Amino acid sequence: MDEGKLALFVEVTQRYFEKMGEYNVETDTPYLTRDINANLYEYTGMIHISGNHTGVVFFSTMALTAIRLLHDMDVPSSDPEKLLDLVGEISNTIAGNTRVKFGKDFLLKPPVLIHGEYHHVEPSVVVDTYVVPLSWAKYKSNLIVQLNTA
Repeated sequence: MDEGKLALFVEVTQRYFEKMGEYNVETDTPYLTRDINANLYEYTGMIHISGNHTGVVFFSTMALTAIRLLHDMDVPSSDPEKLLDLVGEISNTIAGNTRVKFGKDFLLKPPVLIHGEYHHVEPSVVVDTYVVPLSWAKYKSNLIVQLNTA
C-alpha cells in the first residue's frame, strides 16, 4: 500500500472525529507491524474488503474511549454491546468513506466485532499491516490498515 492510500484512511478518520465536536484526533507516526494482536485494544471493529482491493481495516480502542465517544453522542452507556456497535460503526464509516477514492468496486463486508483482552487475529502474510496510533481527548485508539490492489 502506498503512502497516498494510507493518508486517505488517516484523513477520513480525522474527518470522522472532527464531527464529534470538541476534540480533533491526533495521529502519531504510522508504523509497520507483523503482530496485529499487540496493537488491538479492548474493543475492535474489523471490516474485510474485497473487489478492486483486498484487505482489512480495523478500528480498535479502549473501553474508556468508546464510553466517552458514546457520551459525546448523547448515548451515555458502558454496555459492552453498545461499545461493540460503536467500534463497528466507526470502522465501517472509515472504510466506507474511502470508497470515494477507491470506487464502487471497493466492497465492504459487515463488521466483525472483537471484545476482550485475549483475542487472536490472523495477520495477512502477503499484505503489509500499518498501524496509525490515534489520540482523541487524550484517549488512545489504533487505526490498522491492510490493503492490497486485487
